This record gives sequence, structure tokens and C-alpha cells, in this order.
Amino acid sequence: MPPVAASHRSARLAGALTLVLLLAGGAAGVASGAAQPMAVAPIVPAVAPLTVAVVGDYGVDTTSEGQVATMVAGWSPDLVVTTGDNFYSQGTDTGTARYDRVTGKYYCAFIKGAAAGTNCPSGGTATVNRFFPSTGNHDWTDGAIANYKAYFNLPGAGVTSQSPTGSELYYDVRNGPLHLFFIDSQAAMASSTEMTAQKAWLQAALAASDAAWKAVVFHHPPFSSGSAHGSSTAMRWPFASWGADLVLNGHDHTYERVENGGLTYIVDGLGGAGRYGFASSPVTGSLVRYNANWGALKLTIDDTSLTGDFISLGGTTQDHFSLANDTTSATLQDGVSPAAYAGTRDTTLSQAAPTTAFGTTTTLLVDGDDPPGSGSDLATLIRFDTSSIPSNATIVSASLRFKAVDPSTNSYSAYPVLQSWDEATATWTNSSTGVAWATAGAAGAADRGSTAVGTLSAASVGPVAIDLNSTGVALVQGWVASTTANNGLIVAGSSQTDGIDLSSRQVTTAADRPALVVTYRLTTPTVLTVTTSSLAGGTLGAAYSANLTAAGGTTPYSWAVTSGETPPGVSLSAGGALTGTPTTAGTYSFTAEVTDGASSKASAPLSIVVAAAPPPGAFAKSSPSNNKTGVRSPVSLSWGASSGAARYEVCLDRDINLVCDSGWVSVGTSRSTSRTLTSKAVYSWQVRAVNAASASTLANGGTWWKFTAR
Repeated sequence: MPPVAASHRSARLAGALTLVLLLAGGAAGVASGAAQPMAVAPIVPAVAPLTVAVVGDYGVDTTSEGQVATMVAGWSPDLVVTTGDNFYSQGTDTGTARYDRVTGKYYCAFIKGAAAGTNCPSGGTATVNRFFPSTGNHDWTDGAIANYKAYFNLPGAGVTSQSPTGSELYYDVRNGPLHLFFIDSQAAMASSTEMTAQKAWLQAALAASDAAWKAVVFHHPPFSSGSAHGSSTAMRWPFASWGADLVLNGHDHTYERVENGGLTYIVDGLGGAGRYGFASSPVTGSLVRYNANWGALKLTIDDTSLTGDFISLGGTTQDHFSLANDTTSATLQDGVSPAAYAGTRDTTLSQAAPTTAFGTTTTLLVDGDDPPGSGSDLATLIRFDTSSIPSNATIVSASLRFKAVDPSTNSYSAYPVLQSWDEATATWTNSSTGVAWATAGAAGAADRGSTAVGTLSAASVGPVAIDLNSTGVALVQGWVASTTANNGLIVAGSSQTDGIDLSSRQVTTAADRPALVVTYRLTTPTVLTVTTSSLAGGTLGAAYSANLTAAGGTTPYSWAVTSGETPPGVSLSAGGALTGTPTTAGTYSFTAEVTDGASSKASAPLSIVVAAAPPPGAFAKSSPSNNKTGVRSPVSLSWGASSGAARYEVCLDRDINLVCDSGWVSVGTSRSTSRTLTSKAVYSWQVRAVNAASASTLANGGTWWKFTAR
């Protein structure tokens, strides 16, 4: 695809926007059936400010759903958006009454043009529709997708879709500086045809939009640390390179913010359904994770900034983030841009002339059969100096531009070059003077990458491009950040028979020289803060675990204790995990400090109270009974269970002094033991339960029992 046009960030509409998104989760498959055609209608552009509240997994008709909806209504949002699972399988109603009960009952004021019902009799009281759901797996199975479409009638009364799809299941809505793109991830993951169609629509719709902010909304999260569902890797589409600024998901009933590939991903499933936990190891790029209460994400949007606050019930902000709208396009072309730029290097490798260097010629050649009928290849090497692009830039898209002077519709592929090369001396056999390619033609595994990063064809004389795919964008990201050696690309195609000739950097007309166009974003980091404000208490001798969290700054984070102390036996890892088994009771206060990738620091005072472990619970001895006579040898001593016991210890004495003279003997967790007796001897015995902290409880409240051997 072409890079995001400069106008993507130059369009400036007055105002800011408030939006509420409802998110959901679950697991099920898609019923078969294609999306039905729909008539699209218009949305009135918002005038200021625009607010976006994200609420997840709401379709349950519970007290918690009602509390979240009340909180959201208090924000007076311009839009309400859901990320799926708008209905779960509870209740006995049927048809559109299902969605009237779980959606109309709580969000009628934002709806217009829905099916009328008991809870929302008019089908919504909004002037124009301001409620925009996306499908979830439970909408397909529990709600029945036909009921979903019959109820919502999307995109709704008074709303215009700028990139109509003819479907209510994936569509777009533009409101001032915000453009929302809804995907039906359940259908896409169930059908390769749906996947292909929705990908193609989304890529084209994002490219066509000049909105200041573009958010993609769908159910299954590409990145999630949730223990119930986790990441849906099939939905890891190249959103950033297509021009998206934010991805909003549900499915896991948690809140999480993930930064991956320069893009912010939000999981928000805390809109009312039962909350889920987190896996022990978070996904790469996970910055904030929260699941202690229900809540919603409130986004505030204008032309130059987008801020988000996840607010839990009770009004506490659990996460804050900010994105700056500063995407820039840079063109690297010798003699054109930047001023005095001369950083391009290019040449042709010829199998038919294996020792000849072509670095000074005015054409670049690619062919799989030159001279015709020989089967000999021509390949092009090209490299751009990217040092003028800021090293902290996040690459959104990249494209190589050429002028074709001898076109062909044959397709040639571009691959990363893994070995350094010299323009003046590179040939089919050597990368530079005296240094051979691993395989002639730079065809070896040590010479080039195995995955194509783009393709080239030329239908006619004139401008052509290689639009880099997500792998290519990641490659350019590595060049810019200096984490990957910049050896440029090789364009080749051994199986083709009709070649393409391109102008090289040596041509006289500067505008005809090769160019690399890179679109990138400089995200202004928010202030680094520690978001953990308190820690749960621990118990002596019991395993303890807690995770510290931070927000803002630049990832990755590293944690340390800078003063005070954690409980003995508990330590803080660099990843922010407090783990271990406390060995001493008491209150332990310490300062936790987080350092981000830019060496910024933030700290917070924290404390952990370790309570003494309660002694094991009361229990009683069983056999032989107290004062029993004629007990046979060997005797089986047995007793009942004690709650909290880690082990049991037994004492069998010949003395009746109620003191263990023979010593306590551990029998582990067993509740019986066998002993040999002396004939006619009198014995006393006792059992004690011992916990992990070595606190103990005697059986029968401390009363010793005795018996006489036979």
C-alpha cells in the first residue's frame, strides 16, 4: 500500500471528541452465513470536545453493568462504541428483545433507529445514532447474529459511512477528528474468505481517510495477557503500516494496555461480566494490567492529541496515557530530499557478466532471463542512508519509488540484504573487492533474507513503487533505530522471463532517481509514574506474589528497591514481580523505583504487612481410645485432620507425666502410624499438627490419652 499521505495529519477539524466503547469476551464459533446488505445513512460532525469511553463485556443485565453504564452516562459522551459480546446466554427472551434488555435498557439515550423494545420503546432517544457496536463470538452464538442485525440496523439513523461495505458487521464511522473502523473478527477468523475481504476493505479505508485519528475496533485482541483467552494471533494485521493510531478490543474480561510495533492496543472487558485473571507472564509490550473492579476507558480527542483514562467504579483512574498526533513523511532521494542528500547506493548484479561492476550505470536491471533464452539473472541492489530520520521514530509505512524506463508486468520480489556491499565493486560473484557472496548473485542464506518485504512490477513507463509489507516496515524500523544493519534490499526474480529497467541514482534528472518514502510517528511519552499504590498483605510461611505497574515514559521498565526492605524471603525482580515466602511477621516499608528505557525514574513508597500464621485448627485423636486396655501390638495410632497443618508429629511415652520424654516424631501428612508395644505396659500418647511457620496445635485441646498393652 502507499504510505500514509501527508494530508493524513494536515486535516484539522475544529473540536475534540468523547467516545464510549463497550467491550466483551467469551469463546465460541461463528455460525455460517454471509453478511447481509445494508443501507448506509449520516453522522453529524461533533463540535467539541469529543470524548470516548471504552467499556467492556457488558451484555449481561447485571448490577455491575448498570453501575458502569451510569458512570459512562455521567461523562456525557458523544459516542458509545462496543468491542463485542453485546449479549450473553442468560435470560429467556428471544429475538431483538434480547438486545433490548442488555443494551436498550442501559444505553437507550445513545441509540437511534434500533428495533423498539420494552426497555427502549422508541428504538432509541438520541437525535442521531451514537451507539456503535462490533460483533463478538457470543453475538454469533448466544444472541444469534440475525437478532443482532435486526436490532441495531447499523451504522444507524443519521450516520454516514465513508467506506461503505454493504454489511452491518464491518463498517466505518467518521466524527470530527476521529475515524472508527469496525471489524467482525469472529467471522474473519472462521473464514479465510471473510479474512481476506475485511483486510482488503480495512487497508483501503484507512488509506482513504484523512482523519486526524484512526481507531480500529474489534473483539479478539491481537495482544492480551489474560488467562482466559489470551492473544488472538490471527488478528495481528499490519494496522500501523496501514495508518491506524489505536486498536480497541475485548474478549478477555480485563483492562490492559500494550505497546507493540509503535501502536497502542487496548483490551477492555470490564463492563459488567465476570472478571478474568492474568497469565503469570504478560505479553511483550504490556504496560498496564488491571482487573480488580469493573470500569470504562474514557478517551478525549482533538486534532493534535488523544488521551485515555481507565476509570474504575468509584471514580479512581487506574491508567492514563496520551498520544501525540505528529506523523511525518520523509523522502530520501539523491539531490532532492533532504537538502544535499546523497545517501543512495545502487547497482546491478549480472549472472552473464559475473565479474563486472555496474555501480556507475544510469539503469538498474531485474530479469530472470537475460540475454533471452540464457536463463541468466539480473538483480538490483539498493540502499538508503536513513540516519536523517530520528532514531526514536516509530515507522508507520515505507515505500521505494522508481522510474521504470522499460516496463514489464512480471513481478519481482524485494528481500533484505544480510551482507554489506560496495556500490563501486559489487558484482555477481563478490559483494566487494576480494569478498565473495556466500552464493553467487547474493542468493545464499547468509546473503539475503528468506522473506520478501515487497514486490515490484511496472505496467508502463513512469513511476512505480515497492510498498513494504509489515516485515519490510519492521526492517526499516531496525535501520532507523540502529538495531539492524542497513545493507539495503535486493530485487530479484529467477523464474521471470521479462525484465524491468529502472533509472538509477546516476541519472541526470534528480526527480527520476530512486527514493525511499518513510512515514513515521514521534510519540510524546507521558510522564513516568508508578501506578501501584498499595500492596496486599502476606502471611508468614505462605507464598506471596504481587506485580508492580507503571505508566508513561518509554518501555521497557526496570524495577528496584532503593530504600527500606521487603519482607525477609520476598524479593522484587527487575520485571516488577514481588515473589517469595515471608519468613518473619511484621510491617515492611520500602521505596520501589522504576527506570524506563530513556533512563527516566519514578518511585513510590509501598508496604507489605506480614501476619503471623494462625496455628493449625483443632482436631482429635481417634484410636486407640483413651484408657483402652488389652491393646494388641503393633498398635495403629490414628487421628483426624487439622486445617492448616503442614505435617503431624507423634509422641508415644511409657511415662504418664504428660510430657514428651521420648521425642516428637514427624509422620509427614499421614494421619496414622504403627508402633510395637511391650506386653502389659502402660502408654501415653499425643499428636500435634504443625503449620509451615512451625506453629503447632495439640490434639484434643492438649489432653494426652493412655492405653495398656495386652
